[in-house]
Amino acid sequence: MTPRFALPGSRPPSTVRGPMSSLPESISTPPAAPAVAVRSAADPGSTLLRRGMGAFAAVASGGVLAIAVALEPAGAGLGTHEQLRLPACGWITLMDLPCPTCGMTTSFAHAANGDLVQSFLAQPLGFALAIATAMVLLIGVHAAVTGSRLAHGLTRFWGPRSGWILAGAVLAAWGFKVFSYRVLVPEGWLP
Repeated sequence: MTPRFALPGSRPPSTVRGPMSSLPESISTPPAAPAVAVRSAADPGSTLLRRGMGAFAAVASGGVLAIAVALEPAGAGLGTHEQLRLPACGWITLMDLPCPTCGMTTSFAHAANGDLVQSFLAQPLGFALAIATAMVLLIGVHAAVTGSRLAHGLTRFWGPRSGWILAGAVLAAWGFKVFSYRVLVPEGWLP
């Protein structure tokens, strides 16, 4: 028996198997609609989202560097953060030993003012982070203006090994800071 009406692409009743086979022959199933890819503003591939994230990164990193430019680097290689009305380092006060982040603000202030050698001597990891912050500013401006995927492409470099590398860099920089605080500064090698 032929159905009274049939939709284009539907099967004849004799080829329907499974639960649909118990339906009357006059009912047929409509064909599946073709899939259409629609991008929303929240899609990571969205140019608008990339531009917004780039603008946010540029403003955040630019703000950090602007504050660093406004600070006068401390001559001792640490203590610049006190200009921001933050307390003195508790490790130095209690144990006469620099903490793992001692000298970071001083290092950023030197780097933002263009004195990269003093930035490295104040805190090697602070020097690297100041350079990375400047790179984030440039990449953020580029992404905000062009909608580039460059920043997203850089995320592939971050993985489990990166955390271990960062932890090793923190320990190495801290070791350098302790050495410079205990040996180089008292001996007059550093100001």
